[in-house]
Amino acid sequence: MIYFNRRGELFLASSGAMRTGWVLDTDGKWYFLNSSGAMQTGVVEVEGKTYLLAENGSMLSGTIVINGKNYTTDASGAIIGYKPFDQNITFTATTNNSTLNDEATLGIVGTRATSSTTGAAVTIADGKIAITSVSEGTATITIADDSNHEATIAVTVASNGTITKYVAVSDKTAIDTAIATAAVAKVDVVISADGTDVQTTSKWVTQEVSDALDTAITAAINAKNTVTTEQDVTDTVAALNTAVETYGAAKVDGTKVN
Repeated sequence: MIYFNRRGELFLASSGAMRTGWVLDTDGKWYFLNSSGAMQTGVVEVEGKTYLLAENGSMLSGTIVINGKNYTTDASGAIIGYKPFDQNITFTATTNNSTLNDEATLGIVGTRATSSTTGAAVTIADGKIAITSVSEGTATITIADDSNHEATIAVTVASNGTITKYVAVSDKTAIDTAIATAAVAKVDVVISADGTDVQTTSKWVTQEVSDALDTAITAAINAKNTVTTEQDVTDTVAALNTAVETYGAAKVDGTKVN
């Protein structure tokens, strides 16, 4: 049996000598004592490994539930994967000034800004949108100009205060232009298996090639309802333009002679 003195230092009943480090009690449970001999509880780091100790000091093992989160140990009792202290991140306010307050970025030049929650504060200064994290969570930053045109910035604040954001795009005309260009590329093009049924004055493509462009056009039309950033718009246009180029390269003169 393990005994402790009034300072919480461990002594073995057999010799009375103070012990430190891991100690296996007669109850078959492990306890950990620091360099001063004091029994430890809670989370301890020993030689690069993390262990959980109960309130009575005994090492916990297997699947352990703390604040609704599951933690698993290996056979030695060391935590595998995420550790309890990984969740205890100190929040630090972070200011992000990287969003420029200009038409190229927002589509407007904002004169006022508001946040949908208290988790993020926003100001406009020196041609930039300054967003400061206040607490963990999400927020929508609304930027408006003197004509009441608006742009929005979606913000996520991590538990350590780090800000992740994107500008919600409102101008999707580039997608419309790409769709119109794709439609023009199909005008007067005949679908044929080998071109022998198509006049030499006409162009033809296979059904497979035609279907591929139709699929790309449909994807672009659907993307108009889902894109949220300028990069999304750029990627959508690039994908459709590539499909149009592939379609154009596949067009061939017919070989039918009257």
